[in-house]
Amino acid sequence: MPGYDPVPTAGDWDIQVGAIAIAGNDYPGADAVQGMVVPYFDITWRDRYFIDPIRGIGVQLAGERGTGTSLAAGIAWDFGRDEDDSAALRGLGDLDGGPALRVAGRYRLGYVALGATLMQSLGGDTGAELVLDASTRLPTGERLTIIPSVRATIGNDQRHDAFFGVTPDQSAASNFTPYDPDGGVTSYGVQLAGFYDLTDRLFATGIIASDTLTGDAADSPIVEREDQLFVALGLVRKF
Repeated sequence: MPGYDPVPTAGDWDIQVGAIAIAGNDYPGADAVQGMVVPYFDITWRDRYFIDPIRGIGVQLAGERGTGTSLAAGIAWDFGRDEDDSAALRGLGDLDGGPALRVAGRYRLGYVALGATLMQSLGGDTGAELVLDASTRLPTGERLTIIPSVRATIGNDQRHDAFFGVTPDQSAASNFTPYDPDGGVTSYGVQLAGFYDLTDRLFATGIIASDTLTGDAADSPIVEREDQLFVALGLVRKF
């Protein structure tokens, strides 16, 4: 789970499987919100090789997940955007997702953990994105873990063009004027994640996050609302 570093189980394999109900804006900058239920899995072998929907398929290069300092790299899926996601996107066409290089590092400084995650599209049109975050764990007892965090997201020119730009052809097919944004800070936000161990092998999770688009991303003509919301509720079992 994002932000949750469970203690590995005994043996070579650490396996978690569950389901998560999520709700978020139809697309970056949309006003409307949609929800869905998705499967979740997290498989780690010998605390080194992993596969899950967030980190992708990769390897722990340094440290261990949940320790003071760690570095991991892998190939993850960088999601695009479908024209059918909203009537507001009509005429803009689909933005295809694809594989991306994902490198994530973390450093614990006292009670605060500092993190950086880079996503670089591999041959696609979604460019590169860097997320910087700082989080801490609140003292809530043995079963409950609460992790508040703050973050900033930075996109390069290609990523801002893909998600917030409007080409002349797209402008002709839609109601938007042409727009060519520069790269820079995409958004800043806060997140509150909670995890509760129902049993030794079953835990419930809840995440609520709010991000505010800024700069050239916020000025895009396709942006209906600068404040974006994400909520997730899930149940996961450890094997």
